[in-house]
Amino acid sequence: MMVEEILISNLSLFPNPSMGVFKLRLDSKMKTSFELEILSSTGQVLYVSSEEISEGLNEISINQPDLSNGLYLIKLKNSETGVLETIHFMKK
Repeated sequence: MMVEEILISNLSLFPNPSMGVFKLRLDSKMKTSFELEILSSTGQVLYVSSEEISEGLNEISINQPDLSNGLYLIKLKNSETGVLETIHFMKK
């Protein structure tokens, strides 16, 4: 039986709500890469980027001012472990 290790902690997004320009802050236990997806409330993938993070505190800038107003989901996915984290945000 394999125990899944938590690689990311202290995930936060600010400002939230946002005009579409915001920062994602997280702590990582190790240097890794992941795919960042922004999904609509219906599950449609609207944005995808590949991100590299280092061990410790990381901050990722996201600039998506063309999103319509509404509720969105950010999903962080690692190719080795699957979904790492999800967080909701509001575009105003």
